Formats: sequence, C-alpha cells, structure tokens
Amino acid sequence: MCNGFSTRTSLGGAVAYIVPTSSSRFSSCLLQFHNPPDSSSLPTNMSCTPENKLADCEVRIHTLGDLTAGVESAGNVLHSLLPLELAEKGQLVLDRRLDLGVGGDGIIGRTVSVVKGGIVLGEGIIGWN
Repeated sequence: MCNGFSTRTSLGGAVAYIVPTSSSRFSSCLLQFHNPPDSSSLPTNMSCTPENKLADCEVRIHTLGDLTAGVESAGNVLHSLLPLELAEKGQLVLDRRLDLGVGGDGIIGRTVSVVKGGIVLGEGIIGWN
C-alpha cells in the first residue's frame, strides 16, 4: 500500500482486482501481469485467480484510470488482450509485451475491464504488485 504498512509480499509486475459490474453475474478475480525477466522481447504473461475466470473473455486496458462513472468514462481502449496460450503455472501468454510502468504506454493507474460478447463483466484499476 502507498505510504503504509502491509504484510503482503510484493511479487513484482502489475496487479488489478476486478469487481463485477452491477449488471453481471461475474464474481471478483485478481489479474496479475508479469514480464519475463531475461528478455525484453518476450510477451507479457497474465494470470487470473481464480483460474479459468477469463474463458472466452477479452481484457481491455483503457487510457484513463477513473472508476467513479464506470468503464464508460475510462477513455479509449489502449490495449485489447486475448490470451493466446497457457504457459506454465497457469499463466496466459499475451500477444505482446506490455509496459508495466507509469505514463506513456505504461499500464499502471489505468482502468482494466473484462468483456465477454460485448458486455462488460468486471472492472478495476491496475497497480503495482
């Protein structure tokens, strides 16, 4: 937590706690984003807890990071992610490498939404892990 104390150990990368929108039966989940440390060219890995929560879903990262009015006010979609393949330990390999920083193309502080069939099931804000 910022300027506070937490017993939770940092795992590195980025994290987002996804909460259901009022109109969905989707239950909460935790998304984690990690870049392989040994290469700047390998794509980002994403994991979801609980597993299999993202079946047939699209993960959208928006340009803004304000949930006060819902995903409709989160700006344009910066990244539209469809998990490509299952990697080891339940991680999903994305089709590109994401900048896990702040500003520019970085994803920290941005709204993330989980969409299925054009319907927003859940949303959250990406932060440091």
